[in-house]
Amino acid sequence: MKIIKITILMLLYMINGNLFADQKQNTLMTFNNLNEAITLAKQLNKHVIIDFYTDWCVPCKRMDQEVLKNPKTAEALGDRFILAQINAEKNEGIGLAQKFQIQAYPTFIVVDKNQIEVGRLTGAQPINLFIENVNKTIDNSRTNEQIIKRYEANERSPELINDYVLLQMKKGDEENGFKIIDDYYSGLSASEKMSSANWFIFNRYTIDRHHQRIKDLFNKQDQYRQSLGNEAIDEFFIKMIRRDLMHFVTSNADFTTETANQLFNSVKQFIDEARISKHPEIVPLFKIANARKNNMDKSAFLDLLNVELPNLSTIQVLLQIEKFKPDHGKDSVLVNQKQIDLLEKYIPQQASYSQRKLNYLLAVLKNVGNANGVSFNHFPVEEALKKAAVKKQLIFIDVYATWCGPCKELDAQVFSQAKVGDFINSNFIPIKLDGESAEGKIILKKYGINAYPTLLVLDSSGKEITRIVGVLTADQLIEKLRFK
Repeated sequence: MKIIKITILMLLYMINGNLFADQKQNTLMTFNNLNEAITLAKQLNKHVIIDFYTDWCVPCKRMDQEVLKNPKTAEALGDRFILAQINAEKNEGIGLAQKFQIQAYPTFIVVDKNQIEVGRLTGAQPINLFIENVNKTIDNSRTNEQIIKRYEANERSPELINDYVLLQMKKGDEENGFKIIDDYYSGLSASEKMSSANWFIFNRYTIDRHHQRIKDLFNKQDQYRQSLGNEAIDEFFIKMIRRDLMHFVTSNADFTTETANQLFNSVKQFIDEARISKHPEIVPLFKIANARKNNMDKSAFLDLLNVELPNLSTIQVLLQIEKFKPDHGKDSVLVNQKQIDLLEKYIPQQASYSQRKLNYLLAVLKNVGNANGVSFNHFPVEEALKKAAVKKQLIFIDVYATWCGPCKELDAQVFSQAKVGDFINSNFIPIKLDGESAEGKIILKKYGINAYPTLLVLDSSGKEITRIVGVLTADQLIEKLRFK
């Protein structure tokens, strides 16, 4: 079947030499077999891009979906390249990966029709950079030697400046590279600065949103947008602000500090000046960041996530749901159920290794408040001591941290068991204590706790009876608590 397929392609080409030429603007011919790709490459006088990937490689999947299948890539590369996508861990891919000494994924090897390597790219890259780097592999005027020779001959075209500065960066001479960019930019006219040929100065070498070039861009934003288009300008502005915005989207920053508030206000000002406050990517992110800043109620915040998560990228969704944690407050049943609902909805969209992590978190959340398990109280230790004196019972304290994997393991696999619940609920006043809360820090210092999880047993005076550090099985835990 493979022989028939390639023969038909070759026959069609011989009958009508313009067949593939007519499609080159929107087709990057793709094969899963290198021999087929090479056979056609010989007929069409093209090079072959070998995409070495694996099933478990997340950047590989991202490159496939966002770059290789993008019509822009087909338009830019389809007339000179054929794509061969090879699983490096299956069939012919195993031998090819060894032949080309593949060490990381994804790796893209560009070969000629004789399978001679002419260049390689490693790792995920933005679409524009990928296209540029692939084209560069077959351009003899852009070899490292030629780039240096042309620069030393005082050629100063935008493409050459870009290539030469990239060489400086790869050598580790970033200071010289940025100086070359600054000098080149200062020598351009206003119209040259706004040309698509020189946009790389901003898009690649302007990485600080407080740089003077950003101020120039703001001052002449209308002209830049008219020259380069809104999409290019918006994409650049979003890239510049994304890191600082995500700081507030993904973490509970301490807004009692002046620094955090100044940064947030600076982010908002940048978004407004860049005219991207209504951009589809910025709107949901800023809503989430603003909710965190205003310390929105947990239940209301989860309602907001339910509305906005569909508007986020897969990785942005992951950064939100991986931070879910068991809630033990007065609204814990409602809060935990909302977290469970969101996890069940979005786990299937994540990569396999993320799914395993999230499914474990899901199991922990489902076991919080398990009627058959330990019925933990959530009042202060001081109150527990008073109750212990009245009931003449000991106190069992689970000192945990929200980021602690073994703590979650205890919740999911030990505290949720009926026999553990029966034993501890009958013999102790059980309470949970976040070691990184205000009260938790006091208890850590008082009892010299330096590891999680730590299980403390106290009498009604606060005297330590025993402690258990780490994870035990249900039977081991019960046995260690039978001293009563």
